[in-house]
Amino acid sequence: MDYLEMISCLEEYYEAAGFADFFNQVLVGMSEEEVKALFNRTFGNNDEK
Repeated sequence: MDYLEMISCLEEYYEAAGFADFFNQVLVGMSEEEVKALFNRTFGNNDEK
């Protein structure tokens, strides 16, 4: 899964949980590595190769 797919999944997850505003504010300051770490913490380590 690439970086943009991770962002999309996280955004959908947080919107469904009612935290869309929080997620959008936090995402602005996150690096690609931080987004990947958040994705792995949220959904488990899903490194697809």
